[in-house]
Amino acid sequence: LTEPTLSLQTGFYGQNQLIVEINTSGYNGTVHYTLDGTDPTEESVEYSVPISVQSNTVIRARSHQDGWLESPINTQTYILDQEQLGLPTIFLTTDPDNFFDYNNGIYVMGPNASGEFPHFGANFWEDWERPIHIGLLETNSAYFSSPAGVKIFGGWSRGFPQKSLAFYARSIYGASEFSYSLFSGLDIQTYESFVLRNSGNDWDFSMVRDAYMTSLVDDLDVDHQAYRPVATYLNGEFWGLYNLREKINEHFIAGHHQVDPDEIDVLEANISVLTGSNQNYLSLLDYLENISMDGPGIFEMLRQWIDVDSHINYNIAQIFFDNRDWPGSNIKYWRPQTEGGLWRWILFDTDFGFGIPFMGSNNFLFNTLEFATETNGPGWPNPPWSTYLLRKLLENPSYSERFINLFCDRLNTVFSPDVLTSRLNEITSNVQEIIPIHNARWPDSAEDWDYQIDIINTFAENRRTYMRMYLGDYFDLSSMAYATFYVSPNQGGKIRINSLVQEYYPWSGYYFPSIPVHIKALPEPGYQFTRWEEFPDSSQSMMIQTNDPFMLTAIFEPLGPGDSVVIVFNEINYNSSDSFNSEDWVELHNPGDIDVDLSSWVFKDEDDNHIYTIPEETVISEGGFLTLVKDEDVFITVFPGVSEFVGPFEFGLSGSGELVRIYDSHGTIVDQVEYDDNSPWPMEADGNGSTLELRHPDLLNNLAESWEASINFGTPGEQNSVYESLRNRNDQLLPVTTGIHQVFPNPFNSSTTIYFDLHQINKVDLIIYDILGRPVRQLVRDTQPPGFKIIKWDGKDNIGKNVSAGVYFCRLQTGKFQDTVKLAVVK
Repeated sequence: LTEPTLSLQTGFYGQNQLIVEINTSGYNGTVHYTLDGTDPTEESVEYSVPISVQSNTVIRARSHQDGWLESPINTQTYILDQEQLGLPTIFLTTDPDNFFDYNNGIYVMGPNASGEFPHFGANFWEDWERPIHIGLLETNSAYFSSPAGVKIFGGWSRGFPQKSLAFYARSIYGASEFSYSLFSGLDIQTYESFVLRNSGNDWDFSMVRDAYMTSLVDDLDVDHQAYRPVATYLNGEFWGLYNLREKINEHFIAGHHQVDPDEIDVLEANISVLTGSNQNYLSLLDYLENISMDGPGIFEMLRQWIDVDSHINYNIAQIFFDNRDWPGSNIKYWRPQTEGGLWRWILFDTDFGFGIPFMGSNNFLFNTLEFATETNGPGWPNPPWSTYLLRKLLENPSYSERFINLFCDRLNTVFSPDVLTSRLNEITSNVQEIIPIHNARWPDSAEDWDYQIDIINTFAENRRTYMRMYLGDYFDLSSMAYATFYVSPNQGGKIRINSLVQEYYPWSGYYFPSIPVHIKALPEPGYQFTRWEEFPDSSQSMMIQTNDPFMLTAIFEPLGPGDSVVIVFNEINYNSSDSFNSEDWVELHNPGDIDVDLSSWVFKDEDDNHIYTIPEETVISEGGFLTLVKDEDVFITVFPGVSEFVGPFEFGLSGSGELVRIYDSHGTIVDQVEYDDNSPWPMEADGNGSTLELRHPDLLNNLAESWEASINFGTPGEQNSVYESLRNRNDQLLPVTTGIHQVFPNPFNSSTTIYFDLHQINKVDLIIYDILGRPVRQLVRDTQPPGFKIIKWDGKDNIGKNVSAGVYFCRLQTGKFQDTVKLAVVK
């Protein structure tokens, strides 16, 4: 049966009475409803007249009819005599027995509870799951609802009266996933589970500590949970402030890293397996146990096992926060089960940090760096196994230098007092209105809230000073130097300082003189780096030791008319022959007259999740070549004389046609080729030993006519075997047919490029149509000479208005010839 509809939707109503009608869709069945959160059955009240609602009420309605399956339940919650509290609101509806039955309710003590906090043996310590209905009302009135399963969540904090809850989408309840973007800042549209967290051990105090701390790494490459504060109602009763958080599991990892949730290793604590295997991590520990950490090549070996910068930032955050419920607790780490998959750590449950009162007063004085590297700590919180990895890695000089420099970067920026207090004000301003109401509901929670926030703020204002001192003492470093960095002109470029790229200059920070700082000049588009004013003979990238005071100025100059940066795909090997298998590779060529820095440029195929980032310090010289290879060992075996190559990229090129793209470090696409294994593309490159070679770098390389099959097995690192000098040709290269190519990018947001061929002079109409066949934009309407054409569409209609998201068609018409390609506009 079809779900019945209610005349009013879930929400807040500023009146003391509502009249709610229930409607069905034209059959003779009956509707039964409840007002206490229970599922309606045929024994429930039968609907016959509109329902008068005079207090906060949940109405649950279901249709019944003999010979028919009962309908889904329609659940709506009505909150009277008040407005929404300025926050998204979660409405929870369930049979009260699911939570509060003495023997079976998941929220209560039950018959076996210990009298001592946190009441081990209580029902809420059981791994019981119960059905529930959830609704999320946004402040803009958008509404999402779903059936789900619910469990009590968390550890010690289960003992508090307001308990954390975990929600699960399961098909047995009617929804196998939550199809809703719970966190607007994330590009994740579906969830398998999520958590309403009571703020853990901070429930007594601020209700924001963990959310505040983990938000401080938003711009760092550290895995952590998103956060939203929400007001919550249970069966129409106000249930307080909660922290809406992602639930950490394999689906959380998959959503953030586009990996298969069934193909990852996830561990916790002392190598306990949550999913996958711990064998790779055990091999890492065995390797560390049996080598000298100051040996040559150790740091590069570590980079092949651990995501080093992410690991360092994770440890820096925990140490700076003074989280002493770590490292022996609250530790989870994972890797993708792929060749070269790197271990990463997840930052979560940091409630003990930032001066939580039960850890004492003036906690900003505590030396958490020594605590996190203790060799013989107690079973909790820092036993030897938990500090071993960081202790061992810090024995490596390259790792320790990187650790020190990244710590300085963080102390100069996201962990500076100004940033910390500003972020705290932002977090607290979102919840300060609800805190008194929450405290009235749960008197032991967020008590004397303003004072608790002052404690966090005091930690924020003082922690950096002591952390700099502890860092210098631990590594026996001299006093810090004050370094100032300039660029000239201001619009010409930026400077990367270790991991930092600042927007505005001059910029200053403190660094240790004995630890070399990694510096690199980054020209903006249209500019080139020429020199460092203070070190004119140094290269664009260098390592420097600061003194006090220290100044460094990057000088940039505008590119001249002949200085434009051009990088082209020059050769493609997408399907090697069995007798000469070099695996997949592409060759980039720089036909210009200036060297081009390719550091952090990105290579992709047609799948946006397939990403290879070109390593730092990679420069392609004027007239030079660089080969990107899938398998370095195989490539160098087959082409031992080629030295200018990088890799590996961890995706293959399709043997049946593929789009390859290269983006600069600003994310701007520089070149793209969509090749095919069918005519008019040279078919000798499809497994017959040849590669695709570009005849000349000035040709449009997205056209098949610009390519030929190589002589023999290709020419990586040198001029192509089929190279032609266009200046010696008397004929003009023209397409042999008329047609429209695939557009790129597609789907697109703001603009896209349309390619088409015209083999003879003709009248051309190029028109965008919507899905109903209505003309939207006339791009071309004139007589054009033959050639290869490129037209940009800015996503606007004929009157200059942005078109809405959806499917469109681009039609090329020349005389009686027509060709059409589909486009998708996303917003």
